[in-house]
Amino acid sequence: MVRGAVVGCGDIVGEVHMPAWHAIPEVRLDAVCDTNSERRMAFACKHNLNEKSYSSMHDLLEKEPDLNFVTIATPGFTHYELCREAIDAGVHVLVEKPLTLRMEEALDLQERAQKQGVKVCVGHTYRFREPVIRAKEACEQGLVGEIYQVNVIHHGESLFHASEPPWRYKEHENKVLLYELAIHFLDLQVYFAGPVREILFLKADYNPHLKANTRVYALVEHTSGAVGIVDYQVFASSNYSHFEIFAPRTTSGLNSSHTIIGFILGGLILWMSFIMTSFGSRTLFLPLLAEDFKRSLFRVELFHTTVCFAGS
Repeated sequence: MVRGAVVGCGDIVGEVHMPAWHAIPEVRLDAVCDTNSERRMAFACKHNLNEKSYSSMHDLLEKEPDLNFVTIATPGFTHYELCREAIDAGVHVLVEKPLTLRMEEALDLQERAQKQGVKVCVGHTYRFREPVIRAKEACEQGLVGEIYQVNVIHHGESLFHASEPPWRYKEHENKVLLYELAIHFLDLQVYFAGPVREILFLKADYNPHLKANTRVYALVEHTSGAVGIVDYQVFASSNYSHFEIFAPRTTSGLNSSHTIIGFILGGLILWMSFIMTSFGSRTLFLPLLAEDFKRSLFRVELFHTTVCFAGS
């Protein structure tokens, strides 16, 4: 049995994380930690953790010395300090994205984790969505050749909603556009094309009235040689997401000059088969609906992570 604790008990934790954790018999969540006492007590009461409720990471680690891991689901600007405390205590960490808001902080956590011999996993859940899994398998099975281009396009609505926590309104300070939103797609870009070697072009648009970055455009080169194109916008006139992978055909792959694997995110996709384009290429559109983020696929990631923790 792997024992863990929840750090941060906002809506997403209650609605998505907890049902997923409860569905994994090898895991037992023994404690909860949150600085908001009212929210923490309500959460603890709902999940029978009244006697294991703490207001700080320090108290949690001091009074629960037998924890195997903590799962941190707090705002990104708090992640460095919380992760550092857990790592220094020799506890494995599953943390929501982003790991930190600064590169030097991420490198420091990496060094500390290596010294302590603990594992740190960032919750990039999009990797565990069914279309992503299928596309990755297609690449690994040789159905397509070497990837030479990956496109990320997202045009979204307002950043600001009444249901959002106050820190989300401080976009520029907390890097919300890049590290809370775009990071999902940028992670997929790296997942398929490899680490970024060089940023060839970057343009970000800052709105002084909103005090927020609203658009980012980038052209990057990956270590694989692939090119990545990023077009990420909010407060846009349209609302959709698109992810494309370009690769040449192989003898065991598709009978076309080029293969494009496209994910349409958030919306009903009515086609699943290969569609001939006007340029003679073939495009595989895979549906990536909002429902994919629900409990079943999130549970896959959590189970994978806890298996890693248990095997250490």
